[in-house]
Amino acid sequence: MKRFRLIKTAVTVMALGVATSFATAADVNYTNGTTNQTYTPGAPGAGGTVNAAGAKGIRGSSHDFGAQTWSGNEICRPCHAPHNTTPTSATLVTTNGQTQVSQQILSGPLWNHTLSQNGQYKMYLSVSQTYNLPTGYTVNGSSTLTTSYEQATTGQNVDTNSILCLSCHDGTVALDSFGGATNGSKFINGGVLGGANFGTDLTNDHPIGAAAIWTNPSYMVPQELRDAQGIMPIRLMPDGTKAVGCTSCHEPHNRTGNPNMLWVPNNKAGTTVDGRAVSGSLLCMNCHKK
Repeated sequence: MKRFRLIKTAVTVMALGVATSFATAADVNYTNGTTNQTYTPGAPGAGGTVNAAGAKGIRGSSHDFGAQTWSGNEICRPCHAPHNTTPTSATLVTTNGQTQVSQQILSGPLWNHTLSQNGQYKMYLSVSQTYNLPTGYTVNGSSTLTTSYEQATTGQNVDTNSILCLSCHDGTVALDSFGGATNGSKFINGGVLGGANFGTDLTNDHPIGAAAIWTNPSYMVPQELRDAQGIMPIRLMPDGTKAVGCTSCHEPHNRTGNPNMLWVPNNKAGTTVDGRAVSGSLLCMNCHKK
């Protein structure tokens, strides 16, 4: 019963875990061989017309590949397909009394895009350490000094939604590698403008997965308040542990029509889910009590 419940959650609550972008529609680029080419999304046959600001839906968004011949002029197929897709649940194998997952657990229904074989992501992790100062030295009246620094972790340590996003956005798998194909040539560019290729070193990005395990701490806004509004979901690690993921901030199907495919606009004043009036950074403040 517990296993059924986990799989059911993955299909219903976490079905939004497809590739996501931090760039605006016009900023998404891909590399074709040695020549950089700009990919401008749009409706099939429309020549790449981008949605008007605030328009909702995947059509015309950064994830609309319908105008591209390499997608077969299909919007959904680079990420999803109705048949012969990647299994979304894992087989548990017990060896010498230890149970391990034999394959990755995915939270995207009917997933069709080739997964990254990287397997090791370095991720942001804030760590605090306290030092005893030499005798006679003080800082703000204290004989100790606390510092924070970034620490990288390695391993398959992303949540079951973000692993789908990274199948395009870590830059190791081509956009046109889907449906069993692994030899695509259309890679997302990195850089300041393209920006959507984050690479495999995520130490300069908001923590996700193992670096952002969610324990509903008192210094953060309770998750149930976001759940009540149907926004900014917490995701699951393969073992069922809750964690922040890419799609905790981004809505990959652009149902909200916000810039950068965010669940909530971050550049406007508003009221947070816990009732605080803020002049901006609404998405950030929906999680962080500042």
